[in-house]
Amino acid sequence: ALDEVRSFDLLFMAAAVSDYRVLETSGVKLKRDGSERLLHLVENPDLLADFAVKQGRVSAPSEIKGRVIVGFAAESELDLTQARIKLERKGVDFLFVNDVAGQEVFNAPSNGGVLISRDGNQSVFTYQSKDTLSHALLDEVIKALG
Repeated sequence: ALDEVRSFDLLFMAAAVSDYRVLETSGVKLKRDGSERLLHLVENPDLLADFAVKQGRVSAPSEIKGRVIVGFAAESELDLTQARIKLERKGVDFLFVNDVAGQEVFNAPSNGGVLISRDGNQSVFTYQSKDTLSHALLDEVIKALG
């Protein structure tokens, strides 16, 4: 679907469902037979980073005016230094980072985290309803854009 995006003003991209997938799948149920099975994992494509590259954002992000990308990063620990590196690598303007190990996020009505921006600002959002959080994130992005 991202290949169909030709124009946008503001794009919110959810965190990846999974960074890895099983290399080989079976067309039939694998039945127990007492043996050990090993799963070989390969990285899934990084859709957000690939999209940003196609938009020319990684090489010259400051030259892209009027098109803002907000990414999300579900992390098992909140490391803002690594989050800033991820923001640059992905070519996004904002990255919302949340600690999925330290708080209930998946299939939960609430979330919290830190919104970091390309210009170095960061805003902390306490654990709150996802509805309230979505409005607060949008308000923060709009405020930062002037």
